[in-house]
Amino acid sequence: MKLEADYWKPEQWRTNNKGNKQSSDLGDFTPEELAELDDAFQSVITRASEVYDMLLEKGVAREQARALLPLGTYTEFYWTVNARSLFNFLELRTHASAQKEMQDYASAIREVAEQIAPWTFAAWASSKPPSE
Repeated sequence: MKLEADYWKPEQWRTNNKGNKQSSDLGDFTPEELAELDDAFQSVITRASEVYDMLLEKGVAREQARALLPLGTYTEFYWTVNARSLFNFLELRTHASAQKEMQDYASAIREVAEQIAPWTFAAWASSKPPSE
């Protein structure tokens, strides 16, 4: 079965934060540089997809063909987690010092989990000190 790949693409390009290795800053790129970054990014994704398709057409094993897909390829998975671990994850990964992409991911997980367990989230919120 061929993987129907979809890819993550940055909404905006950032630079490394000089003081915090886990953080980044808005990049100071010119419009020309932004276009070049976008084009280069898309070019790699397109070429990787073409080679992946070619490998599968030649009969290469799927697990070997997938090895060349970019790290930004979305993954679908099932996850089980207890409430304590979930809330620990959410507190760490939605913190302002967490990487932007991780904050986005954690926020999406929170939205899904809160719909499934609203009472658990209400209890968690009521157990936090007022300053949070």
